[in-house]
Amino acid sequence: MSDIPAARAHLEAMRDEMQNAHLDYYVEHINYVLSLMVREKYKQRTSRQSATMTPELADEIRGYAVRHPNLSAQRIANHFNVNPGRVSEALAEVE
Repeated sequence: MSDIPAARAHLEAMRDEMQNAHLDYYVEHINYVLSLMVREKYKQRTSRQSATMTPELADEIRGYAVRHPNLSAQRIANHFNVNPGRVSEALAEVE
């Protein structure tokens, strides 16, 4: 498993040693590699597109699924404006 913070710390220590030894060519390369190891700033997510799952909505989904046993989770999800994973969760609550 990777450990980016530890790798950054190790590279920073190497950079400092090389800077003290006046090995500027290597210091520039290490600084470049360190600049690649920075997470991009958080981008704002889009607004929520689907309905919030409530116990009442889960009950409605279960009832609808019983009345329409041949429909896929995707079709049920489209009907209630939720994602198919939420439909699966609602149906699993009964079992």
